[in-house]
Amino acid sequence: MGTYATEPIPAAQVTATQPVSFTQPAQVAGTALMGDVGQQYRANATGASTNAKVISAATTNPTVVKASAGRVIGWQLANTTASWLFVKIHNVATAPTAGTTAVFFLIAIPPNGKSEIAYEGGIGLSTGFSYTIVTGAADSDSNPVTANAVVGSFHYA
Repeated sequence: MGTYATEPIPAAQVTATQPVSFTQPAQVAGTALMGDVGQQYRANATGASTNAKVISAATTNPTVVKASAGRVIGWQLANTTASWLFVKIHNVATAPTAGTTAVFFLIAIPPNGKSEIAYEGGIGLSTGFSYTIVTGAADSDSNPVTANAVVGSFHYA
């Protein structure tokens, strides 16, 4: 019998050192995140998101925030006018043209109100992060806003 009454008798016990072999598979550069289990945005050395201030001019405000792939983490935008205004996010690395450049998503800001949100993992943009600000919701709208009509910031990585 073994040490305990319910333990079977060992058929064979080996007391010598046993060889163990393991080969680590090759990792593809840039895709392997071994041990990376934390939530970080990696926009900078601290792993925090980056802030981009928004103060609209009397134009459609074609702006490149990030000229490479990234993520929109959140925003806080205020509308200082008595009409709905629309911030259009474009997945491009160049200055977008309001009414022409494809709209990735739309942020509607109510009259004398605000829009603010934070996304845990962000909204991915495969090419770049650009925006325009206009007075109409349609993708084809190219009507400019007034100066200081939209103020706030974007948070991105």
